[in-house]
Formats: sequence, structure tokens, C-alpha cells
Amino acid sequence: MKIDVVFEQSDVDAIKNVYQSVKENPGMALAHRLDRNMATSLPMPSRDLLWRTIVDCLLTTQQRSGENSNVHKLLRSEDFPFTWAKCAEQENLGVYAAGFLKSFRRNQKIPKAIEYNFKYLLNGGWEKLESWAMELIEFRGDSGEEAQKRENRAADLLEDALMEIGPKQARNFWQILGLTRYTFVLDSRIMNWVRLYIINHPLLTNEALKDHDYYQYVSSLLYTLCEKADVVPCVFDGAVFDWSDRDEAKQLKKAEKTKRGKR
Repeated sequence: MKIDVVFEQSDVDAIKNVYQSVKENPGMALAHRLDRNMATSLPMPSRDLLWRTIVDCLLTTQQRSGENSNVHKLLRSEDFPFTWAKCAEQENLGVYAAGFLKSFRRNQKIPKAIEYNFKYLLNGGWEKLESWAMELIEFRGDSGEEAQKRENRAADLLEDALMEIGPKQARNFWQILGLTRYTFVLDSRIMNWVRLYIINHPLLTNEALKDHDYYQYVSSLLYTLCEKADVVPCVFDGAVFDWSDRDEAKQLKKAEKTKRGKR
């Protein structure tokens, strides 16, 4: 599927405006992007951090993960149940994981994926994952299309290797680690923003993002806009995430005020 799009200056301005509106008081997403993704250099992530980030991606798929969500609370809990050490202690990791995820969406698929991905890393996957991370670190100074190609390749390799990691979460994995700048983490928040400020087309759907080629096509459109706006892609999606969380908070407050008025 392709949509014929001709960008106007207002579209470029929309990219600039969402970043400008958030950057003075960045939320969690944009602050992380500016601190980590835009840093000049980063060390090689530890295996504990790599594993935790895989679990992070599995837990946040198709679930609310903002600062007030159950997912966020679990990921930030002091006694996080899915550290590498705790997972290694389990005789049946899938059953162990399922016990913590009964109230989550996809609570049948996530435990199986945790177990599969754990075994993948044990059986030679660590070396592959670390080599992909090292390549991103070594070529961190690159920018533009060359950097984007390398980052997309790292995401595609991860998507092919791990269970229940699709195009969004494969890119989210590297973004969380701070190792990419020129790929997009596309989800309903980004798509809602695009439909509101860029183009409202019936073929622009959240569901279609599961398709690899569709995901890449939408990414290419946003990359063109970000390039014209001189806004780095990882900074753009971080700004939209924070914008979306604040807009949702406003809507919740408005709904609560309306509810109180009816009492």
C-alpha cells in the first residue's frame, strides 16, 4: 500500500511545533531521547540491560505504558520479577512469567516469548545481539540515510531472531538503549498525531503497522518530513509521546470535572 503524498510547509511546521511545544518541559520520553539517544557516545550495554530491554518491549506491546500505567509500575518496581538472574533460577520460565501477567493483555503470548527469547540468548544469541549493538556504537557518528539504513538493519535482525518482537518493538529496543536516532517507534500515539496534523487517510491505520513493509513506508514519509524540519526522528517521536500523554491527562481531568458536575 502506498499513499500519494505531497507535503506542504504546514506539515513541516507541525513537526517543528510538536517538538518546540514539549522541549522546554520534556516528559519522560523526550528527556530520555535527548539524554541518551542524542549523546555523543554510549558504552556497550550490559547483558542484564539488554535482557531487561527485551522484556520491556514484550510487556509494552499493545498495552498502555505511560507513567501511570500498570506496565510502567511493574517495570519500575524495586523487586522486578524478570531480571536475568531471576529468570535463570526458574525450572519453567513460562509458567513463572505467566503468574505475574494474569491481568495483562497478551498474557498467553508474553510468557512463551520470554521463555523462547531467554533460550535463544543462551544458545548463541548473545553473541549476535552484542555484535549488532557494537556496530551501532561504532558507527554512532553517522547521520542521515546511511545511519537510518544501519539502524533499520539492526531492527530487522532483531525482529527475525526474537519471538513476539515486531517492527515497532524491534526499533523500540534500540531506541530505549539510546543506540539509534533515525528510525521511528510508530504506535497509536504517532498515528493519531499524524492523522490530526498531517493527513487523515483511511489507509493510515494502527493495525497495519504490524506489517513490516507498511511500517517502513510510513517511516519513510515521516523521515522526509523530519529531514525538512531539521528534527531528528528519535526526538520527534519522543516529543509526540510526551504530547500524547499530556493530552490524555487533560482529557481525563476534563472527564472527571464533567462527572463531578453531574453529581
